[in-house]
Amino acid sequence: WQSPTPPIEGLTGVVFFDDSPTMRLSRLAVAVRQLKDGRLSGLVMVGGWRPESGYLGSRIMVEEAIALGADSNRLLHDSASNDTWSNLDGALRIATQSGHVSLAFISDALHLSRIEVILWQRDYPYGYGMIVSPVRETAVNYWQRLNHELLGYLLLVVPRRVAEPMLRGLRGTVGQTPALRTPAHSRGAHA
Repeated sequence: WQSPTPPIEGLTGVVFFDDSPTMRLSRLAVAVRQLKDGRLSGLVMVGGWRPESGYLGSRIMVEEAIALGADSNRLLHDSASNDTWSNLDGALRIATQSGHVSLAFISDALHLSRIEVILWQRDYPYGYGMIVSPVRETAVNYWQRLNHELLGYLLLVVPRRVAEPMLRGLRGTVGQTPALRTPAHSRGAHA
């Protein structure tokens, strides 16, 4: 990934959508706290593209982050990602196009370990960090999460051209092609 503009000072947080409001708000609370404390220069929200449900999760996260006190001028979001691979594609595209190349990925520990593997596979050339959000789920929900991550790891060994249709089928997005917005069109909650 190449940045078309000089890097912006500081570390930018990348927050991953989760269908569980508890998980999502835990990630957002950690991210907004880091932003307000000056440890992050901005946030990029990714994931949750659910056209069959009529909503865009990353945009919902922008609204939730603002409700938690984040400055809307420091928030970006994608508009098409629905799995960890496409979340990273969207995050890296938005971040690097806007000069944010030092990234901190914010999610739960299970998800972050898989993100680390994907970044390693891609030989991501810039510095990055991981910020773990606490998991406040029941044992049953954690077991489901563990199975979800196991499936995610299994899909890492499947060729992407095979895995992508499988993921779209699981997400209910068969036949729909995601398109990412550019940062200029995705800034703030009113994009």
